[in-house]
Amino acid sequence: MADDAMPVDVRVLEREEATETAGGRAFTVTVRTPAGHEHAFRVNRELQVDVLVTRSVEYFIAHGELAAGRYLLGLLREGVVTDMTGSARLEDYGVHEGDVLVLLVGDPQVDG
Repeated sequence: MADDAMPVDVRVLEREEATETAGGRAFTVTVRTPAGHEHAFRVNRELQVDVLVTRSVEYFIAHGELAAGRYLLGLLREGVVTDMTGSARLEDYGVHEGDVLVLLVGDPQVDG
C-alpha cells in the first residue's frame, strides 16, 4: 500500500454505493476529526448532514481515531468553519467535490 493511500472499509463502500444510486451523481469530500485524522467519503448533494456525521463518526471510531460522543459537522473554506445544521442537505451549503468537512465536538467539555 502506498504511503498516502487511505484504508478502505467495505461497509462504508457499500453505503457509499447506495448513496450514489439514491441521490444522484456521487462525489468525494474529506471529513477531518478534531485531532486531524482524515478520510475521503463518497456523498451526493442530497445527502443529509446527520447521515454523513453518523457515517464518518462510525468510521473513525472503528479505526481508533475518534472517541465516542456527539459530533456536529462544519464546512471548512478559506480557513473558516461554517457550522452545518444536521437536518440540512449538503447541497444547502454548496458542498462539492474536494471540500473538507470537519467534525466538531457537540457536547461541551466538562472538567472533572
